[in-house]
Amino acid sequence: MSASPRMNHFLQHVTFFTMSPSTWFVQHIIAHHPYTNMVGYDPDLGRPATHAVISEGKKPYGIFGLIAYWVLAQPVLSFIMDPEAWMKKLYNSIVPMFLTPFNGYFLHYVGRLLLFSTWCGWALLLAPTFWHALIWSTVPVVFFSILFMFCTQLTHMNQESMDNANHEGEDWYVHQVKTATDHSIGSPFWTLFTASLNYQIEHHIYPTINHCHLPNLQPGVMEICKKHNVPYKIQTVRDCLNEYFDLMVGF
Repeated sequence: MSASPRMNHFLQHVTFFTMSPSTWFVQHIIAHHPYTNMVGYDPDLGRPATHAVISEGKKPYGIFGLIAYWVLAQPVLSFIMDPEAWMKKLYNSIVPMFLTPFNGYFLHYVGRLLLFSTWCGWALLLAPTFWHALIWSTVPVVFFSILFMFCTQLTHMNQESMDNANHEGEDWYVHQVKTATDHSIGSPFWTLFTASLNYQIEHHIYPTINHCHLPNLQPGVMEICKKHNVPYKIQTVRDCLNEYFDLMVGF
């Protein structure tokens, strides 16, 4: 969100987007990116019980459970996962967490209280009815949660990407390419809509590069993969959705 690390740290405490910076650093940067789709290591696959179900080729969700997962993902990430991680010293019961009270829950929940007050707390006092206040407070968060899941889940969660994980001794870059999928290459709409996460392979190879550069990197990455016979997967949004739902619920 900013070129300043301190500003990024502050903004992630006082906005509802995803989670606290401390958890984000451990969950996403330390665990997900190096160990993409690796059962028992990547917390983005869910909890160990979910990992076991997926690794056995079973379906971890029913359709209504998956819908609930998408609707509640953002509120759970923002308000529940952090305190659970602080109490268990594990994120998603997988990744070790080491947080101080000030850097962790104190600052985080002061920020969440301020956010709630400015985002929707006033509506409970000033809206014409309670239902007006409830709709104003929940619908934008639910909408964001669904969009967040759409942009982040489709490019990793498919059977082929799962099958390509957990290979001992494989080159790290090869692992990143084989466990991710690009979609809608060259589409200005989907590139803007997903903040260039439709170039997921490039994002995982170059996680510190600003996303605006990923479309320009894609042709070179694809050419290098072709030269070294590394599978490079490009799909449509529809194909990504179909493979995601097939992995999760079986259709």
